[in-house]
Amino acid sequence: MSKKEDFSDIKILLTEMLEPSNKGEQNDTIEDEIAAGNSTTRNNNKQIDMNLAIKEIIDDRKIQIKNALERIENGSYGTCLSCGKAIVRERLEAIPEAIFCIDCQKKKERQAESMINLRDTFFPDQIN
Repeated sequence: MSKKEDFSDIKILLTEMLEPSNKGEQNDTIEDEIAAGNSTTRNNNKQIDMNLAIKEIIDDRKIQIKNALERIENGSYGTCLSCGKAIVRERLEAIPEAIFCIDCQKKKERQAESMINLRDTFFPDQIN
C-alpha cells in the first residue's frame, strides 16, 4: 500500500484563499455597489453586468476551493476526476483547485474549442 501524499501546505493555501483579506475583498465591494444601487451603477447597465459577472466568477472560484478542501479531507485530492491518474504536484501548487491532470484539461479545452467552432460554423449570426 502506497503512502498518501501530504497536502497540508495546499490545505493551508486553500483556506487562506477563502478568508477575506485585510485590504477588502473585491467581491464585497461589488456586492456593496450592487446593493446600494448608487447613481453610477444604477445608470450604467454595462457596469452592473460587469459587476455581476465578476461576482459570479468569484463565487464559482470559492465553490471550487471549498470542493478542493473537501477532496483533501476525503482523500481524493490530487486525483484527476476524468482519468483517475495523479495530478502532478506542480500543477496543484499553481492551481490548487485543479480537478483534472494537464492532459485531461487540454483535452477538455480542445473539446470546448471544437464546440465553439461548430457553433460559429452553423450559427454565424450568433457570434458575440
